[in-house]
Amino acid sequence: GEATVYRRPRRGDLAQRLGVVQQGRTLSVSIDADRTATVAEGSKLPAGLLTTWDETTSRLHPYEQTVLSDDPMAYWPLNRIRRHRAVRDLTQHGCDGHASGAWPTELPSALPTGSLKQQGIASRGSYFNGESYVESYRKPPVDLRSGFTIESWARVLSEPEYQALFASRWVLESNTEREQCFGFTLYAGQNGKWQFWTGSGAYGANWDQLHADAAIAVGRWTHVVATFEPDAIQDAPLTQVAGQARLIVEGRLVGSAKHALSLEDFEWPARIGAAEFVPKSLTSWLFRGELRDVALYDHVLPPSRIRVHTERGRTES
Repeated sequence: GEATVYRRPRRGDLAQRLGVVQQGRTLSVSIDADRTATVAEGSKLPAGLLTTWDETTSRLHPYEQTVLSDDPMAYWPLNRIRRHRAVRDLTQHGCDGHASGAWPTELPSALPTGSLKQQGIASRGSYFNGESYVESYRKPPVDLRSGFTIESWARVLSEPEYQALFASRWVLESNTEREQCFGFTLYAGQNGKWQFWTGSGAYGANWDQLHADAAIAVGRWTHVVATFEPDAIQDAPLTQVAGQARLIVEGRLVGSAKHALSLEDFEWPARIGAAEFVPKSLTSWLFRGELRDVALYDHVLPPSRIRVHTERGRTES
């Protein structure tokens, strides 16, 4: 195709058309001291200009390249999040988000021991203060019938309580006989263990919960993964899909159980560091600690690739 280039309009003046750039051609514009625009066609590209997505990914952090090579649906590295600013989805699938709540303006001066560099991890990610979270502008459109994977690097900095690493969920008529639970949550749980919750959407049924078999190492960076692998799908219309839910921590399977997830889908939010809105409060189950490299896949990531992410995430700097 082609692109038409205009000069930004000034007060009292219309935008000035500067030229048309055909596919594979270049056009440069320079502004001199008296604000006159000089247009040159067929000029050379500026040094260092990125022209393809492959060129862009070649300059990413090695761990980011590892995650992208497994084709995530959405991937938020969470590098240096700032209040009121966009949080990018590195896949270019349109799941960018924004930082909400009382976002900290800077990292606390004295975090517990177990820093990134002490653990051989690059200084990336962001601090969540228990009053802040990230919400995607659009919920990633995962098809539960093909399974999914959610992963994150997390460092919990508080005593055991419910803290959501990632949630895409909703509850209708909570604590009633007609309660319905939809979606899923990856938690640091109140029992001091990693947890994976899913909702079947059945009336009166609470969350199906899967708990890890070992305690969370507070203050230590940990790679946490949850997967859902559906059973064979029948041709008949379904309202829910059954399958195997699994929790993998540091590359090791720490829990597995049969779960059922509702296939009913509507626009409940997707959040990092929090779950859904609740009455009388901004949101719920807020995370306190550090998070980085949260990725959501619309397929089940094989154990071998999960182990690669664990190893490379801990060693690449």
